[in-house]
Amino acid sequence: MPFDALTLHSVRDELAERIIGGYVERIVPSGTHEVALQLYCRPGARTLLVSAEPQRERVCLVQRTPHRLDVPDSPFLLLLRKHVRGSVLRRIEQPYLERILRLDFEQRQDDEVSSVSLIIEVMGRRSNALLVDADGVILDALKRVPPARNPNRPLLPHLAYVNPPPQTGTLDPRDPRLAERLAERALLASVPTLAQLLGGNLAGFSPLACREVAFRATGSASTPLAAVHDWLAVAAAVWAITEGLERHVWSPCVALRDGQVVQFAPYLLTHLADAHIEPVASPSEAVERAFAPAETAASLATASAAPLLQAVEARRCSVERRLGALRQAQAALPDPAALLEAGNALLASLSTLRPGQTAFSFNGVEYPLDPAVPPLEQAKRLFKEYQKARDASRTLPRLIQTAELELAHLADLRTLVEVSRTPEQLRGLRAELAAAGLLGAEEQRKQERRARKQQAAAARPRRLELDGFEVFVGTSAQTNELITFRIARPDDIWLHAHGVPGAHVVIRTGGRTPPPALLERAAQLAAAASAAHSASRVEVDWTERRYVRKVPGGPPGLVTYTQQQSLLVPPAPELPV
Repeated sequence: MPFDALTLHSVRDELAERIIGGYVERIVPSGTHEVALQLYCRPGARTLLVSAEPQRERVCLVQRTPHRLDVPDSPFLLLLRKHVRGSVLRRIEQPYLERILRLDFEQRQDDEVSSVSLIIEVMGRRSNALLVDADGVILDALKRVPPARNPNRPLLPHLAYVNPPPQTGTLDPRDPRLAERLAERALLASVPTLAQLLGGNLAGFSPLACREVAFRATGSASTPLAAVHDWLAVAAAVWAITEGLERHVWSPCVALRDGQVVQFAPYLLTHLADAHIEPVASPSEAVERAFAPAETAASLATASAAPLLQAVEARRCSVERRLGALRQAQAALPDPAALLEAGNALLASLSTLRPGQTAFSFNGVEYPLDPAVPPLEQAKRLFKEYQKARDASRTLPRLIQTAELELAHLADLRTLVEVSRTPEQLRGLRAELAAAGLLGAEEQRKQERRARKQQAAAARPRRLELDGFEVFVGTSAQTNELITFRIARPDDIWLHAHGVPGAHVVIRTGGRTPPPALLERAAQLAAAASAAHSASRVEVDWTERRYVRKVPGGPPGLVTYTQQQSLLVPPAPELPV
């Protein structure tokens, strides 16, 4: 269920009406990447939820304050309480058709007025919230993004905040010449349906909005592009559902099947023929009802997952600091060959040196001398420095590679914790983290007492039967290794999301060729069990297992592979339990 730019515009209009001028009384952490702000506004209190949780990213008013997450407060939360609690919300701004919301707060203390901004980016797996001072400098971020993860746009304290890159090449849905421009692009398009053309060309439109426009204009949400002739009708349908951008009046609704919300929108949905459409009082109510089942399920795992995520993050920060120090030491390392050459030259020239000499020449090369230190002592120092530099030049690359492999392993562990769905899977991951020494001494002792039971849980991947084939999905680094190198045979199919941490997926072929539909379904599972699970489409690599190799000396689950092909698929809506 997409939280697109149109939805954010409708929520922004609601917030502007209901909470501007509100006084922030309380700030409550309700998830690893989620926080609730309680504001006193006339005629009463309101709660604003800001969530960057994977697959549940949103911002809206909620009826009840979420339960407080029982974990130590993060630096971001502490700064939020320092600068935002006790302040007044003065302005709410959203760049046109962008999924960015800026809340400006003002605080008065001892006749001094200070201001900060809470910038909320509701952008799929890149969703975030940042606290920015009056000069545009980041105080902290709900999710810190170091240069190693995003060199073009790091998000760290003390850096200047830069807006995400704007959309380019898309059309303004309120453009008076929209029909003409869409007709021109249709002539060059290679997509099969009208909805897909709209999705690639209309700014701020989700696939749901595109299907709604196609249905209103042509009577079908899947109308072939070649069958569209009345582009004025298409433009009119676009203008109808974006009318709220100008009038600031919306028609939010939810779509229900068997009593469960399956979609929501800030405009009336008409193309879901098999669903009951129920208008609601506000965009926030639509968002809250749509995410309620996922929120309930997620809350069961949050208490167990949060300490694991914190342990992984603490180790990641430690390893990144160590890696930075190692790289600095490597950059500052003197050339061992030059030191050895200087030492030998000094020994060979001892008989020619005079007291107080500051330099000497040997074989046409000039070397410096310290007149306060005997030349023989200087030669000994050069040989000692040569030995240190020689040893360091051999060990530093190995230490750097070890740290880089550990960071990759930690990224995998974090993703696997985030996509875990059952207490058993989390217990297995907890055992794996304890075995790696990430959970502290007390937790380590607990895990050792339960090691046998939890090791069994850790070694249990997900298993499915799809189209007569066995499909295995890893749930931890250990089970990734298990299904890839013990369960899979050389001619089985191995899948993994391209370029991001995630679970291994294996199709047991039994010597048969899996049908394309099964391959796509397995790729969707790999996408859903990866760090890209919130993206609309994910590139997934697949190859025969014979082309997958362990990383030499690397932790469990880290591999390299060749002979791969790729599929671009949407993540599976639900991972199997």
